[in-house]
Amino acid sequence: MEKTRWHRRIAQIGRVLETERGVLRSGRVADLGALASERERVLGWLSDLPETGSEKYRRDLARLRESARRNSALLKAYIEGARSALATVTLIDEEQANLGAYARDGSRITAPTATSTTRKKA
Repeated sequence: MEKTRWHRRIAQIGRVLETERGVLRSGRVADLGALASERERVLGWLSDLPETGSEKYRRDLARLRESARRNSALLKAYIEGARSALATVTLIDEEQANLGAYARDGSRITAPTATSTTRKKA
C-alpha cells in the first residue's frame, strides 16, 4: 500500500512539474500564480519520499529533481530578464528628461503633451 502511495505522489509531482514547464516555455508567466499552491504542495512531498527503493523508483526521483531544477533555472532566467527590462525602462525614463527640441536660436521648445485619439465605445 505504501509503495502505491509513493508512486502516485511521484506521478502527481511529475504532472505538476511538466505543467509548470509548459507554462514557462510558452511565456505565459502570469499563469504561474494559478500553479503556485499546487506546486508548493507536491514539491513538499519530495523531501518526504524515501531515498531507497527499486532502481526505477530512484530513477523517477532523480528525474523529478532534475525537472524541478530545470524549472527553477527557467524561473531565475525570467526574474533576471524582468530585472533587466525594469532597469532599461528606468534608464529610459531618467534620460527622457534630457531629451528635447530646440528652436533655431537655440532656445528649448517644450513639446506639447501627446493626447490619445482613440475613443472607447460603450
